[in-house]
Amino acid sequence: MQISAELIRACKKGESRAQKELYVLLLPYLRAVARRYLFQETQLRDVLQDAFVKIFKSIKSYDSTKGEFRKWAVMITINTSHNANRKAGKMQQEEFIISKHDQAMNPEVFEKMSKDDLLAILSKMPTDLSVVFQMFCIDGFDHDGISEVLQIKTVLSRKRLSRARKWLKEYFVINKDDQSDLLTPIQYG
Repeated sequence: MQISAELIRACKKGESRAQKELYVLLLPYLRAVARRYLFQETQLRDVLQDAFVKIFKSIKSYDSTKGEFRKWAVMITINTSHNANRKAGKMQQEEFIISKHDQAMNPEVFEKMSKDDLLAILSKMPTDLSVVFQMFCIDGFDHDGISEVLQIKTVLSRKRLSRARKWLKEYFVINKDDQSDLLTPIQYG
């Protein structure tokens, strides 16, 4: 998806044709972003509407020298999703227990995994870890950006990413007896 500087300039001038074009270009991508971060599917439409309102209200403050427009719009969408989750009371902290030994991982497992499988697994991860993991690994934010959006310290962002990776390693165990089912979730007692 390429968003031209001309389109952004036209949106900054308030041209409705340009705003509609930008909306059509961004909607599928931002819908996928919001869906990953929201814990209630019923909030998706409202969050997207709020995100676009914020994008168009603050588009005049967008500075192309500071980064790509799409990433700027994603940050607004993630913030809006995060705020919706907080309002819904879904950002509870969960205790994280790290096992003493890392489990072996087979890289081909991830090649055979669908996007829906990955999202289902991430939905089982503790919320604070999942959000940081998605922002860093999927959306390409650095720890400074994550700490700004989530209003946490950069060190905590790094810790949560490390814990998320360890959680994923714990979650998967290679089932060597049955190659048809490559993954077996660890059962926590």
